[in-house]
Amino acid sequence: QIKDILIQNGIIVKIEDSISEPNAELIQAEQLHISPGFFDIGTNIGDPGFENREDFNSAMKAAAAGGFTGMAVLPNNQPVTDSKSQIDYLKNKTTNSIVEVKALGSITPKAKGETLAELYDMHSAGAVGFTDGINALQHSGVLLRALQYVLPFNGLILQQPNDEHLSEQGVMNEGEAAVNMGSFSIPAIAEASMVQRDLYLTEYANSRIHFFNITTPESIELVKQAKNKSVKVTAGISSLYTLLNDEQLQDFDTNFKVMPPLRNKHQIEAIKNAIADGTIDVLCSWHQPRDTEEKIVEFDHALFGAINLQTCFGAAITSLPNISLEKLITLLSINPRKILGLSVPSININQKADCTMFQPNKEYKLEENSIHSKSKNSPLIGKQLKGKIVGIINNNQLQLN
Repeated sequence: QIKDILIQNGIIVKIEDSISEPNAELIQAEQLHISPGFFDIGTNIGDPGFENREDFNSAMKAAAAGGFTGMAVLPNNQPVTDSKSQIDYLKNKTTNSIVEVKALGSITPKAKGETLAELYDMHSAGAVGFTDGINALQHSGVLLRALQYVLPFNGLILQQPNDEHLSEQGVMNEGEAAVNMGSFSIPAIAEASMVQRDLYLTEYANSRIHFFNITTPESIELVKQAKNKSVKVTAGISSLYTLLNDEQLQDFDTNFKVMPPLRNKHQIEAIKNAIADGTIDVLCSWHQPRDTEEKIVEFDHALFGAINLQTCFGAAITSLPNISLEKLITLLSINPRKILGLSVPSININQKADCTMFQPNKEYKLEENSIHSKSKNSPLIGKQLKGKIVGIINNNQLQLN
């Protein structure tokens, strides 16, 4: 629909063909679109402990620039978010901000995968789910107990599947590109075998699990089969994995070194098909800031990770031309909140204004000096993208880009 929208004191008060309000601040642009605010599942900030990479202030600026009005952050800090006090720290640091920040508590103390943390205490304090974050939970017994423990309060377990015994020493996707580069590779089965294990355990416990990223045809097929059996599983994908492929690592640019690794073109087609057919429920940033010193080293020694909060929408709309805009918004805004049990904003009269404004066809180039994150480890610097974010509105606050 083409409408004017009037927002007063953070509430949508009018939606009409034309609104005349002389004292209002007017926001207008060619092909300006507005949608419910985007929400990111699985942002890695690192505050506290790694504020040199990113802090809440810089992360929220990057999120707002990327159209996100909310995000659920990983527990991989120092100290790890594995207790009520750490949940309270996060809430105190981000109260009343334009970007709502929700905590994902660690399944295990210090995210070491050995025994259960105090999940109920963290749930009571406001944690919206539980994960060891970038550390895939290797211990089957601990994962099963976690899946069973969260059942009484309908809790959610989140996992980035990776069998570390199979991916050990690997730095990129197994395939032709890795052979050409002479690099240790990570086989697709490292992901798929853990997806299979986790789905079996989830079905056995009759619990809920969400995979941050499923990036191989084998994993996608397993998730599809599980959904057909009514296993309570959802899956996401970072937009980086729809835009980039493993051939782009051949210059040994460490900004392309991410985990899970960038896949080959055949695998990427399977990802795009899974988005189209609904096997993949969520688009996310999988934002992982890294210091210059952690990236400007030999390729094998560089840490995994890339920033993508600011570019998530652009990467998605650029690489997924056959996916409707309505579906993209569902994947970015509606489904993430439903999965986490959060209220879903809508563009309706008398509703809170929690909105993202964007120009879907406007092209832009990401320049390093326009990055709001403290870390600059983006593989998209200098790349031409579509989907310009104009700004966000949330909590009676406005930020324009």
